[in-house]
Amino acid sequence: MITHRGFSAWITSDNQPLEEFRPEIEGADERTVACWIPSEVGRKFEVNWTDIHGGVATAGDVAIDGALKAKCIIHGYRVRATTSAEGVYVSQSQHKPFLFSPLQVTDDESTCVRVSPDLGSISLTIWRVVITEINKPFDPYTVEANEHGPVYEQNKQGGNHVVGFGAPENSRAVTTKCAAAPYSTADAITPWVRFVFRYRPRDLLQANGIVPLPNPFFVPVPPVSAPVSVNDGSVAKIEENTGLVDNLKAPQMPEAQLNDQKPQKRKRTRGTAASKKIKSEDSGTTS
Repeated sequence: MITHRGFSAWITSDNQPLEEFRPEIEGADERTVACWIPSEVGRKFEVNWTDIHGGVATAGDVAIDGALKAKCIIHGYRVRATTSAEGVYVSQSQHKPFLFSPLQVTDDESTCVRVSPDLGSISLTIWRVVITEINKPFDPYTVEANEHGPVYEQNKQGGNHVVGFGAPENSRAVTTKCAAAPYSTADAITPWVRFVFRYRPRDLLQANGIVPLPNPFFVPVPPVSAPVSVNDGSVAKIEENTGLVDNLKAPQMPEAQLNDQKPQKRKRTRGTAASKKIKSEDSGTTS
């Protein structure tokens, strides 16, 4: 979840938020915040956002790969109001969910589609508005839910994924919608805040240093149901699925050997330049 200018936004898949990497504020007006998320072919996702403070109605425009696909209004009546866009409505009670899909490429430039500079991104643009009309008939056919066409190989901008749409699913019936106007003259020109989620395959993000590589030295401890004996006769309790061991009794060291392991006190020598220098280095001060 990333938060900016009183709003929070995040992408979920299978009811879990996707990890976000390198969030950065962009633009001279500092109204845009962008981050990277890992995409996986075949996974459906939703765009979610929260109005933290409320007070003013807002309209959220969800664009996928540069094309507007969903629009939701938060009335601003209460704090922390949350809404989401899960796909494109194809009827009043069905929608096609957003779906990460493989990007089709071609060597034939004459058959490819125009490539948007926003290919590989999911954006949420929030505008401050005034509600002018309610209970307008809902028209589910104003937005197309077409699959992205093939892209010329040299124009794919480094990404191998694109957002498509899954099979129609049942959803909460929507029969009406609201109409809105800009909150002010300035709000008609400049959005209040914009969130950009740039998606790429995880291995590509790792190759570019955006996502850290997994630790090659980590060895997971398999879950066990019985205590494990250690060589000194004590018992180690291994927590399931955590790989952490507690209540492990350290082997006892003979007292003579233990005394040899204790740090020795430095003998102080007065009146020499060497002793003054050692004191200065130990105390962290300079002369």
